[in-house]
Amino acid sequence: MKKRKPVPAVSKEKTPSGPLLPFSTPGALAVMLLLGVLIYSNSFDCSFQFDDQTNITEQPLIRNFWDFQSWWNMQSTRQLAFGSFALTYLFFGYDVWGWHLFNLVIHLVTTLAVWRLATLLFRTPAIRNLPIATQASSLALAAGFLFVSHPLATQSVTYIVQRIASQAAMFYLLSLGFYIQARLGDIRKPATWLVYLAAGLMGICAILTKENAYTLPLALILVEICFFQSENAGRLITDKRFLIAAAVLLLIFFRFVAENSTQLNSTLTLDLGGTLNSKTYLLTQFSVIWKYIQLLFIPLGQSLDHPIPVSESIFQPRTFVAFIGLALLFGSALYLFKRNRLVSFGILWFFVTMSVESSFFPIADVIFEHRTYLPSFGFFIAFCAGILYPAYQKYGKTALAMLFGLLAVYSVLTYSRNRVWKTEETLWSDAIKKGPTVRAHNNRGDYYYRQKEYDKARADFQAALKLNPEFTRAYRNLGKVERDCGRIAPAIEALTRAIELSPNKSDAYVVRGNLYQRAGSHDKALADAEKALSLEKNVSAYINLSAALDALGRYEESLTASGQALALSPDNAEAWYNRGNTFRVISKTDSALVCFNRAIAIDATNYFYFNNRALTSMMRGDMKSAVDDFTQAQILAPDNLLVLMNRSICYLNLNKWSEAIADLDKVLKKDPKYPGAQQNRDYAVQKMAGK
Repeated sequence: MKKRKPVPAVSKEKTPSGPLLPFSTPGALAVMLLLGVLIYSNSFDCSFQFDDQTNITEQPLIRNFWDFQSWWNMQSTRQLAFGSFALTYLFFGYDVWGWHLFNLVIHLVTTLAVWRLATLLFRTPAIRNLPIATQASSLALAAGFLFVSHPLATQSVTYIVQRIASQAAMFYLLSLGFYIQARLGDIRKPATWLVYLAAGLMGICAILTKENAYTLPLALILVEICFFQSENAGRLITDKRFLIAAAVLLLIFFRFVAENSTQLNSTLTLDLGGTLNSKTYLLTQFSVIWKYIQLLFIPLGQSLDHPIPVSESIFQPRTFVAFIGLALLFGSALYLFKRNRLVSFGILWFFVTMSVESSFFPIADVIFEHRTYLPSFGFFIAFCAGILYPAYQKYGKTALAMLFGLLAVYSVLTYSRNRVWKTEETLWSDAIKKGPTVRAHNNRGDYYYRQKEYDKARADFQAALKLNPEFTRAYRNLGKVERDCGRIAPAIEALTRAIELSPNKSDAYVVRGNLYQRAGSHDKALADAEKALSLEKNVSAYINLSAALDALGRYEESLTASGQALALSPDNAEAWYNRGNTFRVISKTDSALVCFNRAIAIDATNYFYFNNRALTSMMRGDMKSAVDDFTQAQILAPDNLLVLMNRSICYLNLNKWSEAIADLDKVLKKDPKYPGAQQNRDYAVQKMAGK
């Protein structure tokens, strides 16, 4: 007679009667989505920020959605991310409202994916017979509410370009949800295989959105071990079916490792000074991960630019303590495997999903809050199973009040955090307030520079240089400020220092060459232009080369240089203007007019273009056309006395004495000693009197 297997004892654990959240699921989901809309409602007018410029506003390849090849080939691991940018541009152009709407929709769909995945976890063999499963609906909803409202998600939702993080997480969580749904289904039914197919498609979409999705195979293995093979976990190493499936999944992950193996040997130069390699990056991540955990528990002190110092040795006190803490946390996950499976899973999920961005692969930005978007799912599962549920067991409905209080705090902090993203000034000022960094000062200074607030810009660039006296970009930017303020010598000094620090950056040579040209040092301008071109063939360097050659009387070479500039950028107004000047100097007025016409057609806001076209018309004896162009130039530059003087000469040639006198009076009022103005006025007065 066969012995019966012992029946597991039913837990005598007392639980309060009734659900933690006494609401219908459809109604609660509707409220969850409404909460997401409300707390992000003030984000729709937040401007494009930081990396939004290079990836969106200055990226021509996303401006034609139907040109699939262009955006598909932009980056080998983020095709669908850039595809979504192209799709948004198709409908909204650069209207930030549409971009934020797209981001919010992704966040809300991801929230539903969080709720659905949490719900399915409670139905797995390892969980469904436990007392905690009686609160499955409430705890899954709680995870969704915490996810949608947590302020740490703002950097993945309100920061437009970081849709990359939220979109990858959306596909990732959907893939796992479909996988678990299929595992719980009947393998004999065709519908189950369709769900497996959906899981695969979502997984591919995740991998084609962001690199951290390559951890999906590890997450699938983790789910299998924690929830489907939990009783046989120790014997899985002898299960051929599991080993084959695991090997296939791991090959996907190791494919990513192999493709990025060269990055392991790279060394990066940091804004704060010093360098970063795979070893120091890993050591630094020990502290970074604890910062992420702190922000998940207590989301205060958020910043776009956290000043985290690079760790050089495991034996630095901060690094060693952080490492020991993470080792203990990982050990606790293993210890809790049989005691609280969901908490164990949540901790292990956090480590798995952080493994690409917080391990050996060095990234110049050692910390970014959007990297917690996908890992936070593990945090919320662990929180609900390890804190919220025990609180409900012990305190009953008081736990509900605790949850509502937490959601209220999160919602207020999220709404408040969105205000920080309104403008570049508010964003970088917040970062400076939280902890001044080189980049924060430099980027705010760049914003002030573009707003022509030169004193503020100068102060920020100088503050950046105090933090890092070898920060090349700040010297280059300071040079531009001094240039625009007409301080040629300090500008050249700053740019010379930038070149000394980074002699292989062409842009500093371009700006300094332009300054030498303005200062009349044409030989030095020529040398800088040639050096810039030896480093990088760019339009600005060719324009500088053309201007320097023109000033040195080397006109044919100048025309060649301006032609090369136009070959790179046919719609560059400055290149057409330079070319027109050269033709004007060598008296090829027909060609000069063609060039000036093109320059003005491209940019009708530069008074130089109208002024020099007018000078060309004067050479041809067409004084009427010259007057028209000088008049337009005077509208664009009302304080420019040379334009008024030139127009007065045209009036004199047209015998329009009163008009000439009026212009000359304006010149003399502002500068009584302006060369030739008084003599010309006297001449016009005599002619007007008939003498």
